[in-house]
Amino acid sequence: MRSSPCPPSGARGARGFTLIELMAVVVCMGLVLGAAVSGYLDLSRSAQVAIESSGQAREAVGILDRMARDLEGAVLVVKREEEDRLGHPWMFYAEADSEVDGAQRLKFVTRSHRPRASDATDSDLATVSFVAEPGEDGTLVLRRSLAPGLPEGFDRSFPRDESEGAQVLAEGLARFGMRFLTDEGDLAASFDSTGIVQTDQLPRAVQIELAFADPDEDGAPAEGPPYARQVLLPLRPLDLDEELGGDDEEADEEDAEDEEEEASDGMTVQQCLAANPALLDGLDLPPEVLESVKDQPVSSVGLSAEDCQ
Repeated sequence: MRSSPCPPSGARGARGFTLIELMAVVVCMGLVLGAAVSGYLDLSRSAQVAIESSGQAREAVGILDRMARDLEGAVLVVKREEEDRLGHPWMFYAEADSEVDGAQRLKFVTRSHRPRASDATDSDLATVSFVAEPGEDGTLVLRRSLAPGLPEGFDRSFPRDESEGAQVLAEGLARFGMRFLTDEGDLAASFDSTGIVQTDQLPRAVQIELAFADPDEDGAPAEGPPYARQVLLPLRPLDLDEELGGDDEEADEEDAEDEEEEASDGMTVQQCLAANPALLDGLDLPPEVLESVKDQPVSSVGLSAEDCQ
């Protein structure tokens, strides 16, 4: 019985791959490529989110630094009792639309202004304002304005556009608010240095919080991560009368007393007795003692300038 002849070597290899095998390879390659592309897209989106978050963080730090420099130079001079409360130019005034969000408008006098080199006579005092309000796209726009020098009086209005000197400090904010740490340790949403409660006061610190608007999956603006800073106000309100040692009337009285004492100390016993010899009997001093004190001030023998008249 003869066996069937074996196929020549390499006959199957010459025959190639079947259609099913090719389709299986294509499907496997498609799955691998799909997974690779999906991973790459996810990685790209994550990288883009990280870049945007990093950019927002840098921008937020810049905004908070700018506000901190202005606030750290905040200064207020206590007004005298006879001065008009609203005519006093020194102020620290903040408005809040709601207690929840905090103040979105602030106006105060600061010493952080740096005059230009050409303005040799310009002061470092300036009035700074911060205003946050909705923009055209519905997100908040934060504007800052600076007016060199002191205002003529207390003014509750806030500059709101470039024509009034307000420059854009930040755009695309979902939230912005300020709170003020009082001497009692409370966080107030508003502050008024001309009011009855907070008259001639500055807050101990200002707490600032902001967040950018990030689009969600549907493209609608959503609130991003918050950024916050608490800025301490190192300067306390300045009472010039107290710093200068009292008001003018008290100073005049002290000067008069000093002059009287100087006049009394400047008159000698001999001069006093020459002006009023009758005092000699009242002194009851031996001649040798009287001779030894004749050139001494009258106060040394218990007399005053008035006694000598």
